[in-house]
Amino acid sequence: MGSKRKVLTTGLSEHPATRAWRTLGLTPLDPDRIIVFKRKERGAVFGLDGVGPERESVIAKLCTRDKGLRERKVYEHVLPRLPCPAVDYYGSVDAADGGSVWLFLEDVGGEPYDPDKRLHRTLAARWLGELEAHTEHDGVTAGFPDRGTAFHSECLASIVETLPEIRQRPSLQSLDVEILDRIGGACRILGGMWSEVEDFCATVPAAFAHSDCLSKNVHIRDGASGPCVAAFDWGGAGWAPVGTDLGQLALPRRGPPGDGPDYDAYRAVVAGRWPDLDTETIARLAQVGQLFWALKVISRGLPEFDRDWRDPEHVLADMHVYERALARSLVDATGLPEPVGS
Repeated sequence: MGSKRKVLTTGLSEHPATRAWRTLGLTPLDPDRIIVFKRKERGAVFGLDGVGPERESVIAKLCTRDKGLRERKVYEHVLPRLPCPAVDYYGSVDAADGGSVWLFLEDVGGEPYDPDKRLHRTLAARWLGELEAHTEHDGVTAGFPDRGTAFHSECLASIVETLPEIRQRPSLQSLDVEILDRIGGACRILGGMWSEVEDFCATVPAAFAHSDCLSKNVHIRDGASGPCVAAFDWGGAGWAPVGTDLGQLALPRRGPPGDGPDYDAYRAVVAGRWPDLDTETIARLAQVGQLFWALKVISRGLPEFDRDWRDPEHVLADMHVYERALARSLVDATGLPEPVGS
């Protein structure tokens, strides 16, 4: 979300987030201030200070209806199944535009997951194991979408189709074209061996996945029994090969990689359900999860070039991060040699 956050101190009672909060009927309070954490074309995240039942801060998230309803189902029906604490969910309200939904959650606080901290790696690995081992494919969760090879095959095809036209734009600089060309080259290599990725993923069971399991969406906070994990932003949740969320915790990586996920801690949790899942397989699944993330964010990032509300330099900076993640994950997940000069 960045360090520079806009703070609103006037017009608070009439702010759309405040009006939506009051319709829940939990408290009649107006916020002391509103913090703008994120504002995008199709959504926003605000912090409403002092409106909670004990005057705590509440997070108000505006998102598209399909993502909002999916995330609401996670908070209402999926997370309560886990033996570990979940993020408190206050409720949801249809937005005035009819196509969006407000979600209201506790402000979890704590600190973002840090891959350089051993305790964080162990806690997150155990938590992901609990999520996967305790989530059945039943009447509630069966409605969540595919987030495995079929979904990411579509992402790969979208990149290959979209990239040539964007590359020809006269506004791009030589370095920008170079980044796009590296993405195109990696995707051509991956396309030629995609069947190998599919064959590998077909050998392992599917599990319920967050699918955007980055450090910004996973916080470590103090709980009643000690430090615990609080995960949020479940709009992309679905079904994917087990363990693929595990590798996403270290992404995106801008510099040298930190310590890897705690594969042993993860395996200790899931061994009762999947005893044949060895550490080597778990490590490769985590690497495939990084590859999945890179394909997803690149396919979604390329159309940003056509949106006037985005800063083109910001889009290209993101694409540079994504390209590096794609290059690294392609090597890690497939066993290809590291490109010269990478």
